[in-house]
Amino acid sequence: MEKQGRTIISIIVVVLIAYMMMGLVGLLPNDYDIARRFTAVDTTITEYDISPYQPLGFVIEGDVLHTASGGAIISFDPNVFPNIYPITSGAVNIIQDSTGVLWFTEPNYHAIGELNLSTSTVTEHVVGATEQPYDLAVDGYGNIWFTDTWTSNVGMYNVSDHSFDTYGISSRSFGIAVDGNNSIWFAETNANKIGMITHEGDLTEYTIPKPNSLPQELLLDDSGNFWIGLDNIDEIARLAFSGSTPVYDYYPLETTPDTIRGFSMDVYDRLWFGKADSNQISRLDLSKTDDSYTFVDYEIPTDMAFPFDTGIDASNRIWFSEYGTFQIGVMDIPAPTSENNPSPEDEIQITLVKVGDWTTGSSAKFVQGTGQSIIIKAEVESHSDYTISDVVLRYKGIGNSTFDAQAMLLVDGDESTGTWYGLIPPQSSAGTVLFTIGATNSNDDTVNSIDYALSIQSAMPEITQPSSYANLIYGVSIIMLTIVGIAVNRQSINEWRRGK
Repeated sequence: MEKQGRTIISIIVVVLIAYMMMGLVGLLPNDYDIARRFTAVDTTITEYDISPYQPLGFVIEGDVLHTASGGAIISFDPNVFPNIYPITSGAVNIIQDSTGVLWFTEPNYHAIGELNLSTSTVTEHVVGATEQPYDLAVDGYGNIWFTDTWTSNVGMYNVSDHSFDTYGISSRSFGIAVDGNNSIWFAETNANKIGMITHEGDLTEYTIPKPNSLPQELLLDDSGNFWIGLDNIDEIARLAFSGSTPVYDYYPLETTPDTIRGFSMDVYDRLWFGKADSNQISRLDLSKTDDSYTFVDYEIPTDMAFPFDTGIDASNRIWFSEYGTFQIGVMDIPAPTSENNPSPEDEIQITLVKVGDWTTGSSAKFVQGTGQSIIIKAEVESHSDYTISDVVLRYKGIGNSTFDAQAMLLVDGDESTGTWYGLIPPQSSAGTVLFTIGATNSNDDTVNSIDYALSIQSAMPEITQPSSYANLIYGVSIIMLTIVGIAVNRQSINEWRRGK
């Protein structure tokens, strides 16, 4: 019994030493995955809570945003309490005519709504028993045109005699636009077509060459191009005409699958839209010198925001509705560096990769806990001919009111595409450390990442997958410690065998 006890004790010692070795080589949980551990907050975005109202489509009038919502139209001004106009059902999309009257769709009530802001009067015009108006536009005569997500019709409400006209098309429809000739354009979702009805009532339909693309969003820009969201294939199409021949260009999204919502065009001719599945506001930049293009994505601070619509005000700010979080968001639109060049943020990409990775020139790893240093690892890539000259880590420690700055070190790759390391000093107490990463290229263009909020805790996180190097050290350690244990207890083992 005594000898067996010595054997058990030796095994326990081996396990404990192996456990300590695991901690040294990184098998213990001291490596943090950014995708799981970080809440990235873009400080350029401001969000306003308008709950219990759920914002969907909206239109901007000066400093006021009029948004369609469930059970009400909300006139929202960040500086004052919003005006609320109750309606019968949930409104989806909204526009404003030249007289200042708001028009909105109520699909479940089968109606087109009218809100006279000067008298605060709401009038609802029921189309029929089955129609479900979705999007709407006003023509040069003041008539309200609307698409229908239930019937294969496009409708018009005549504001002069308060009557409805309907025009049969090939399928249900979503997005709608009016051109300078007062022709009505719309996305025929199930038919995979873009339709057009002239002022005289003649219908023409253009089949999208890519089958089953599910066109929904539709925008007509000032140059006469039509922008189409192809939801089923995660692409944006641009439709132009060479004479009477349609010409299509396609721009596949970088995040798939996704849901494209709410087109807007800024003063620099850049297309903005929401990506509901990725929780982002995105921008499409087209090169002015060749056929290349770039998508720029902005993370919405609140998860599951589900952006539905976007709009740009006179101060060059982009607003967006978050129907998933009952909020309205806004951010300043960055200007290009020049008319022919993209903005710096398009030329420099900063990707935060990990916290708690290997330190430069050392085999130690750091735990993300109180009293321990925090390794910051980022990949910085130049998308131009200019190389990266400096990368700076700025951080605000727990209890500090200002940010400290530290130059990051290039440890892998080169000045075009490389991995950079920085170190945040140990924190003496639990709390939140804020940090951001800035990169400058040889053209003195500087881009800052979004601000990250990193929680410092004394508790250890869950175990993460060890590296191959850690596995090798672990295996060698176990073998060596097992040999030592066997040698120490050889006599006990032999006596045990003889007794058996």
